[in-house]
Amino acid sequence: MATAAPPVSSTKETTNYARLCRLLVDVGTQALRDTFDTIYPPANLHAILSATKTTLQSLRTKKVINATQWGKLFPAIPTSVSSAHFDITLLMVLLRNVCGLPSPAAGWDTLPAVTDVSREADVARVKYYRNTVYGHAECASVDDSMFNACWGDIRDTLVRLGGMKYKAAIDNLETECMDPEAEDHYKEALSQWKKDEDSVKDKLDEVIKKLDDLTSSSLPQSKESAIEGKSTVLEELSDPALCRERGHETETLDHYCKNCKVRVCDKCGRTRHTHHTKVNIQQATEEEKLKMEEIVEQVKLRIVDLEMQMKTTTELLTISKEKITAARKDVWTTVEELIRELKKHERAMVTQLDFIEKEQQRDHSTQLEHLQASVNELKSSVLTCEEILHKKVSIETLQAQQAEIERCRGILQAPKKDIYKTCQLRYQINEEYHKSLTGSAPGELIVSKTDPLRSCLKWDDWRRWEAGKKQSFEVELNSSDKNFWHRNINNIDEIKVKVHSPTGVDYELECNFAFLGSHCFAFRPLCDGEHEVTASVNDQPLPGTPLRLLVAPHQYNRIIKHQPRRKTQFKEPCAVAIDTKTGNWAVADRKKQRVQIFSFLGYDLNKLGQSEPVLKEPTSVAFTQSGDVIVISAGAMFLFTTNGKFIEKVSNKHLKDPFSVTFASDGRMVVCDSSDKSVKVLSPDGTELLQSFRAPDSEDSPWEAVCHQDMFFVSYPTATCVKTFNKDGDFLYDIGKENRGEGRLSKPRGLAVDAFGSLIVCDEENKSLSFFKLTGTFLKMIRSDRWDCPWSIAVSPSTLSAWFIVADPNTKSVIICE
Repeated sequence: MATAAPPVSSTKETTNYARLCRLLVDVGTQALRDTFDTIYPPANLHAILSATKTTLQSLRTKKVINATQWGKLFPAIPTSVSSAHFDITLLMVLLRNVCGLPSPAAGWDTLPAVTDVSREADVARVKYYRNTVYGHAECASVDDSMFNACWGDIRDTLVRLGGMKYKAAIDNLETECMDPEAEDHYKEALSQWKKDEDSVKDKLDEVIKKLDDLTSSSLPQSKESAIEGKSTVLEELSDPALCRERGHETETLDHYCKNCKVRVCDKCGRTRHTHHTKVNIQQATEEEKLKMEEIVEQVKLRIVDLEMQMKTTTELLTISKEKITAARKDVWTTVEELIRELKKHERAMVTQLDFIEKEQQRDHSTQLEHLQASVNELKSSVLTCEEILHKKVSIETLQAQQAEIERCRGILQAPKKDIYKTCQLRYQINEEYHKSLTGSAPGELIVSKTDPLRSCLKWDDWRRWEAGKKQSFEVELNSSDKNFWHRNINNIDEIKVKVHSPTGVDYELECNFAFLGSHCFAFRPLCDGEHEVTASVNDQPLPGTPLRLLVAPHQYNRIIKHQPRRKTQFKEPCAVAIDTKTGNWAVADRKKQRVQIFSFLGYDLNKLGQSEPVLKEPTSVAFTQSGDVIVISAGAMFLFTTNGKFIEKVSNKHLKDPFSVTFASDGRMVVCDSSDKSVKVLSPDGTELLQSFRAPDSEDSPWEAVCHQDMFFVSYPTATCVKTFNKDGDFLYDIGKENRGEGRLSKPRGLAVDAFGSLIVCDEENKSLSFFKLTGTFLKMIRSDRWDCPWSIAVSPSTLSAWFIVADPNTKSVIICE
C-alpha cells in the first residue's frame, strides 16, 4: 500500500534556520578570514607560516590539522599560499593557536560576557552561535523570536570583526529570497562545519588517551615485545637487560646515557657516566618515539610535496601541449592565408590575361574581315576590267571602261588598313615580394628559455602605497640557460602585469623599460583598498602571484590660505565650486552679495551679481557641464556665463525654496529644497523634475547633496550625520553617526567625493574635515589652524594633481589643500 511522501516545502521557520546557517557559513567565514588577514597581511603570509611551522607541525601531529589543510598552508610554491583557500575550521584553529589572541576570560568554548567586545571574544562568539544554531538541526527550524535574537547578536559580532561594510550586506541577507536548494546547501554546510570541529576534538582526545596508555605501560610489557624478536631501537631501549660491567652483573640497565648513546645501570651512572646526562629508560623510549613520529611526519610531508610537484609538472606539461597545439594552429593558419592570397593573385592575373586574349582575338577577326572585303572588291574590279578588254570597242564599252577605271582608282587610293599589331604584354615580378617569400619564412618558432617558476615580481614593499601616487613593479626573468640574456634581447617572452582594483576595474599595465631581463611597469592606483596584482610570463603565473597590496587613502599634505587682492577680499565666503574642465573656481560671498570667479592659478577673473540681477545673500554656487555658473540666491536660481553675462532665471514649479545645488557626472541637477526638506533631481536645464526623496522618519532639513556612482550623499547638520540613498532615492545607511571618537560627526555641512573615491565632509563644530569611504568606514580627520569653521568644499577631478578648496566664513578665507 502506497504511502504519501513527507512534505518538503519550506516554511517560515525552516527558512529562518537556513538564513542563520547562511549567515554563519558565508558571512561568518569571510569575517574570520578578514580578521586573520588583518593580523597577518596576505603579502607576508608565507613567511609568517614558516615562522610558526613548529606550532603548526605540533597541531598536525595531533591531527588537529588534516593533510588537506596542511597542503593549503604549505603548498609546493610557498608564496602562493592564500587565506582565501582556508576553510572555516582551519581559520578558527589558526586564530586560536598562532595569531597571538589571548584566551577570553570565559574560555574559547563559552559565551563571553556582554561587556567583553574584544576580538578574541567575538571569535569565540562565532563558535558559540554556531553551536546554538546547530542545536536546532534535528528539526531544522527556528521561530521568529529566536531568529531575531540570534540574528541581532550574530550581526553585531560580525560587524565588529569585519567592519561596517558587513552591516548592509547582512541586512540585505535577512530579507533576501532563498530557494529550497540553497536552504539545503547551507544547512549541510553548517552541519559539516560542526562535524569537522567535533572530529578535531575526537583526534585530540585520542592523542591524549594514547599518551596516557604509553605512560602507564610497564617495563615487562616492553620486555615481552623484545622477546618476540623485534630488533628496533625502541625495543632495545625497552629491554631491561643486566649490566656486563664487572661487579655490576646483577644491576639492570634502567638508565640511558645521552652523551654515550648507551644503556647504563645505576652504578655505571655514578662512576664512568657520573658527569653525563642520564634519563630513565622509559623516558628515553618515549623521546625516541617522538623523534620517530617527527621523522615519519616529515616523510609524509615530503611525500605530499613530491606529489604536489608531480601534479604541478603534469599541469605544466598540459600547458606546454596547449601552447604547441596553438602554435601548430597558427602555422596552419599562416600558411593557408599565404596560399589563399597567392591563389587569389593567380585568379586575378589569369582573369586579366583571358580578357586581354579575347580582346586580341576580336581585333584580329575584325581586321581580317576588313582586309578580306578589300580583296574581294579588288578581285571584282579585275574581273570586270578583263571582260571589258576582251569586248569590241563601242560607246557602251568606253562608258563602262571609264567608270570601272574610276572605281579602281578610288579603291587603290583608299587609305591602307592598319596591320594587326601584337600585344606588348609580360608579367612583371615583384622582386621584393618574391625575395621576402623565398628569402625568409612567413614565421618562426620561438622557444623561450625563461623559467617562470624561477622568475619573480618585485615591488617597493618598504614604500607606502597611496592612492594617486605612482608605484612601480619589476618583473625579473631567470633561466638556467647560460646564454639567457643574449637570447632575451629580442624580447621573445610575453610578459603581462594586471591589477584588479576594489572597484572591479581591471588594468593591464604597459612595460615602460626593459634591460637585461628586467621589465619595469608603472601603476597609479585611483582608489584605496586592497588591489590584486597578477603577473605572468608566457601565460604562466609567476610565483607569489596573485599579490594583494593594501593602498592607503590619498594624503593631502599641503594647506595654503588663499590671499586675494584687497578689492577681492572676502567677507563671508559660504560656498565654493570647481569647473571640472578648466580648473577655474568660484566663491559665493554672502555678505558681499556676489560670486567671484578665479582661474586655476588663483587669479581674479570676474564677479557675478554686481549688476542686474543682484544676488542677495547667495547660498550656493556650481558649474554646469557647459562651463556656465548657476547661483542660488534668495530662494531662486540664476544662470550666468563665466564672463558675468546673465543668461536666465531657472524656474521649476516643483522648487519652492532651493538652498544648495550640485551637478551629477551626467549633468543632472541635484537641489536641496528647504520648503519640504527634500532632495530634488532635475534635468540638466533644471526645467524637468526627475525624482524627489527625503530622509525617512525625519524632520531634518538637508544642507547639501552630491551624486556619485549612482548614490546620493546628503548632509544633515541637525541630524549630525550624512545619509546615503541609492539611485532610486531609497535610504541605505548613515555615515558618521554610529562611529566613535574622531569618526563621529557633530554638524556636517559641505561635502564632496574626491577623485579617489573618498567622501570629505566639512564638520562645523569639530572644526575639521572628516574622510570616509563610500561604505561609511571612517578613514581620517584633518584639523588645521588655517580654518575655524569649514563650511563648503569643492574637489578637483584630477588624479595627477589632486587638490580641493574649503570656504570658511569665520576666518573670511578660502583654503586650498593639495
